[in-house]
Amino acid sequence: MQAFGSQWFTQLALLSFGLLMGLAITIGFVGLLGALRSFSNFFGKKTNFDQDRRGFFRSATHFSVFGLVSPTLAGASVGAYLEPTVTQVDIPLTTLTSDFVGFKIVQLTDLHLTAIRPLSVLEKIVSQINDLNPDIVVLTGDIADGYVNEFTEQLLVLSSIRAVFGVYFVTGNHEYYWDAERWCETYRGIGFTVLMNEHRIIEKAGHRLIIAGVTDRSAGHYIPEHKSSVASALASAPAEGIRLLLAHQPLSFYEALSWKVDVQLSGHTHGGQFLPFGLLIRLTQPFVFGLHRVADSWIYVSRGVGFSGAPLRLGAQAEISCIQLCASLCQSVVKE
Repeated sequence: MQAFGSQWFTQLALLSFGLLMGLAITIGFVGLLGALRSFSNFFGKKTNFDQDRRGFFRSATHFSVFGLVSPTLAGASVGAYLEPTVTQVDIPLTTLTSDFVGFKIVQLTDLHLTAIRPLSVLEKIVSQINDLNPDIVVLTGDIADGYVNEFTEQLLVLSSIRAVFGVYFVTGNHEYYWDAERWCETYRGIGFTVLMNEHRIIEKAGHRLIIAGVTDRSAGHYIPEHKSSVASALASAPAEGIRLLLAHQPLSFYEALSWKVDVQLSGHTHGGQFLPFGLLIRLTQPFVFGLHRVADSWIYVSRGVGFSGAPLRLGAQAEISCIQLCASLCQSVVKE
């Protein structure tokens, strides 16, 4: 009960912080408009408006800006809890064999479960995943914000995820805030394959799909033995086969390129989560969301399902990603 109450307090505090930041940006924007007007009047032709007219236009400007921002912030707070969309993504691969054409990968990332989020939300998400009839399901980190013992019911729901060739998990940075080793042990206990800088192979008629997974890039700061390494994940992998890498952070893609990974699936960015803060992510993340190609390799960055920090989403709707591998003649397609 104490943890439950604490989480409510935390979420309310974060929401308040997010709304205050939004208002602070608005006030700053209004102040900038005023400064530009004063600047233009100082160096340009002064207007002959009387003080009453100046006051009217100033009030009208303030009212218009705040009248726009208030419903936007309210919509962003509602958007954080909306049901995720299913994004269909087709990725063409020149070396794909007929056995793996149409192979379906469903990606769930950045769920950020908390004890106060309704269980029905997670049940709906799992139902959406199972309805897609995936070949594999991949969880690319930041699944829960809290310790394992706070999520008994949620883990039972997660354990009902179904896929032909199994469910695969890699750690995100948030797992390391809440005892990552315990979380990995728990996921193994409910039947997930946890990839800690290692790989597994799915074989069809002699052809291979190599599923590699790395720990989060920050993992080594918390547990030295967990230091992220694409080299360790693929060093002993067969030379022949499609190489799929699961990595929480898109930045792992640079190391993946040297290991000739065909596709990397990542999360972490939340697609920016909330404008204008999302624009700042581009200073540290080269791939914020969507499908990108570098040389012969692809990376898809999912916007994720949950939220981190303030419970706000604006311009980055939550998503479950449904990725299908296709022959090289198909065009890469992303559909909401």
